[in-house]
Amino acid sequence: RAYATFWTPFQNFVQSQNWVAVFLLGFTMRLGDGFINNMSNLFYLELGFSELDIAHVVKLFGVCSTIVGTFIGGYCVVRYGEAKALLTTAIIHVTCNSLYIAMSYAGHYEPLFYVSVALETSTSGMLTTAFVAYLSSLCQRPYTASHYALFSSLWYLSTACSGFGGVLAQACSWPVFFSICLGIGGVPIGLLLYLQKRS
Repeated sequence: RAYATFWTPFQNFVQSQNWVAVFLLGFTMRLGDGFINNMSNLFYLELGFSELDIAHVVKLFGVCSTIVGTFIGGYCVVRYGEAKALLTTAIIHVTCNSLYIAMSYAGHYEPLFYVSVALETSTSGMLTTAFVAYLSSLCQRPYTASHYALFSSLWYLSTACSGFGGVLAQACSWPVFFSICLGIGGVPIGLLLYLQKRS
């Protein structure tokens, strides 16, 4: 029973084409974003924003922006399909994350703070929705639940690994740290382009 539950679905998936690229995609899609999210509050504090400012902008304003982005991401999936929606939202999200580099040079500048948080959180909601839809589209019957659990575990593994972002941020300046995170965010975009070309 254990063999049928765990090994058979895994074996079925690795026999499919481009499974290594799909595994890497699941692991890297939110890795750079996780690095940024783990260090963002410390970054805001070093720029001179108070804890109250961060709570107001990130926890309230940011949550509302995320909800809006989730609906936009859902529309993109329905309108353009899972793969194209994921590629589009990933490019938009990585582009918006470049505002962190601008913030590191601008310092304590509230308008840029609001704009950065609004764009980062809304595009994050778009990307998450498209990513979940894409992972769901990769699941094969009759192993749908097992395949989705496998893909989700890669996502959560990258979330755990993003805790090393603190080590990276300590070793370099904020602009360099965010540049590295943007580079990591470009990896899944390249993988998506590769998978689309192969398919």
